[in-house]
Amino acid sequence: MSEVRLLHDQRVPARDGITLSADVYLPRSGGALPTIVQWTPYESTRERFIAWGVWFARRGYAAVVVDVRGRYESDGEFYAWTKDGVDAHDTLTWVGEQQWSNGRVGTWGRSYGGLVQWQLAHIGHPNLQCIAPQVIHDDYFWDGYFTGGAFQLALTLGAAALWSSALSLITGPSARDIVLNDRVFRHLPLIELDEYVIGRRVDYWRDWWEHQTNDEWWHQFHHRPDEIEVPIFQQGGWFDPYRGSHLRKFAK
Repeated sequence: MSEVRLLHDQRVPARDGITLSADVYLPRSGGALPTIVQWTPYESTRERFIAWGVWFARRGYAAVVVDVRGRYESDGEFYAWTKDGVDAHDTLTWVGEQQWSNGRVGTWGRSYGGLVQWQLAHIGHPNLQCIAPQVIHDDYFWDGYFTGGAFQLALTLGAAALWSSALSLITGPSARDIVLNDRVFRHLPLIELDEYVIGRRVDYWRDWWEHQTNDEWWHQFHHRPDEIEVPIFQQGGWFDPYRGSHLRKFAK
């Protein structure tokens, strides 16, 4: 297996002028390589992402981990889901221009990283060869935020808090003292939990509460296009949110 070279915090230009941060893992043997990309709001220099990049680079791939817009080392303002597809599209254009890539790109990612891939697949890109979204829901409203019609309070509050601050607030040893406790979950009105937990408004959290039916606001984020031209490998993992009819349609 190859030794690994890191290109840290490479700047990826987006069409509106901001730049995203990408960490690139390469085998030291060099060459133009098939490339695997994932996007995350969960801090790209965490060990899990480093280990992922090293694993693929040692096996002859260029591996790229990108912080989504407005998170960690990327510029811009984060607002859940709105710019992910076009930013992913711009990322693939950038990848295709790099000397370490042969222009053939596959994507990978869990959770939010799965959503980004579906948004990209909806747009398409000539460099895109395959996608591998994992542990992500089928429908933003019914399978993600209002499951069975009930607002998923712990899931959504945790997401809003960490997407607008830091991952350790939810995953660290002090998370129970700050966020994940009865004092927080009993606070009313619930729509103000953003300010109660992190001290400021979170616009997308407020919008989730303002749209408590599966209306056009939710439909704008629907990430299941009728036709996708690339192979798909998707996994449910710890829960199975996928509809069998959808899987049969995509397998054709």
